[in-house]
Amino acid sequence: MRTTAGTGVHEHARTFPRHLRVAPAARQFVRQAVAGHPAAEDAALLAAELIANSLAHACDATTVTVTVAVSEALIRVDVRDDGHPRHPAHAPGQPGRRGRPRVPAHQPDRTAVGLHPRTGRLMLLGRDHQPSHLIKVPGRPKREISVIEAPSARRLLIGAALRRYRENLGFILDDAARVLECDRSKISRIETGQRGIRPKELRELLTEYGVGEQEQHTLTAIAQSRNGSNWQRHGNALPGPYHEYLALEQAASDIFIYDPQHIPDLLQTPKYTQASATGSPSIRDDAGLTLFRQHFVRERRIRLTALIGEAALRQAHDDPGVVRDQLRVLADVGGRTAVYVLPSHCVPSSSGPATILRFAAVPGLGAVYLPGLSGGACLTGQQDIANHTKAFEQLRTSALPPAASARLIREIAAA
Repeated sequence: MRTTAGTGVHEHARTFPRHLRVAPAARQFVRQAVAGHPAAEDAALLAAELIANSLAHACDATTVTVTVAVSEALIRVDVRDDGHPRHPAHAPGQPGRRGRPRVPAHQPDRTAVGLHPRTGRLMLLGRDHQPSHLIKVPGRPKREISVIEAPSARRLLIGAALRRYRENLGFILDDAARVLECDRSKISRIETGQRGIRPKELRELLTEYGVGEQEQHTLTAIAQSRNGSNWQRHGNALPGPYHEYLALEQAASDIFIYDPQHIPDLLQTPKYTQASATGSPSIRDDAGLTLFRQHFVRERRIRLTALIGEAALRQAHDDPGVVRDQLRVLADVGGRTAVYVLPSHCVPSSSGPATILRFAAVPGLGAVYLPGLSGGACLTGQQDIANHTKAFEQLRTSALPPAASARLIREIAAA
């Protein structure tokens, strides 16, 4: 590492041999060099993009050198090779096999990412270090209008899966772009969730990556919007995160629900749903939507595991008969549904409801939904999924087994 006196700029450089697997090693190097910086992950992705560009267009290069200059407000990523650019294999504008003009490649040799000095937004800078577009940094003030929309949960899941498949094969972005006969920037935006992908294109990429039929079916189901008529009648009333959760719920193979205070809506009777609704009914309390979701879960034979706090079973309602009927139904669940009751003294004081979705055909995929008044949050990060899954399993070890839970529920219903 080299530090420029008086500037606070720390410079890191490393030379890699030019081969297809250099991008993951370079990303790791950049992550270590800029660890803790708000733009760290963007810088790592940027380095991989520039290296892929070098691999595609430097015909006689043997090495690639990555230089990272880090200051408090800016990261500069400089990627250079020791070769010379080559001409693209096809003339720009020549139609490809999909009937669309081919896009000529470009070869930037330096780019930087950093924080805008006035707005606090993350900037991607071009060769002349002028902002090319802005990305919102969480916690920063909203002042600009040229902010890229936050990717949806489904786009993030699909993009992350496509990127893992590609990198596991040692493919670069240009290899994927040749499959769809598009510009490599389109593949990059798909993999980062900034744009969606048509089902036909998704299947083409997955087939090229050698992905099995079951995995393809699951990923295509996630990518497609399968909003039945019960969703359409709500129009824009469905908040974004909840809408994303509902779409993912339909493609899931396993649902794990934890709720310390309420009986989960997927296990509620229609009368109980109506009796539990507040004076200002929300979409989540809608009996028709809940009934549709319950039917879909049964029809698709989705495994449902519910971890319910004892307090949820003892809540007072205006109609005790409705509550008794609900508890009896809850005690009699079986088949692919399992109910665990967590005794009141075992419920953490700071815990809140959460739902974990898993997809058996694609083990690395999952999502966590945290409900809230404005739609909640739908998380897709692997660390988020791992943390919530671990917490769920720890709580389940303190809960009553399904048979003992059913006996307790019947006792409360008969009281």
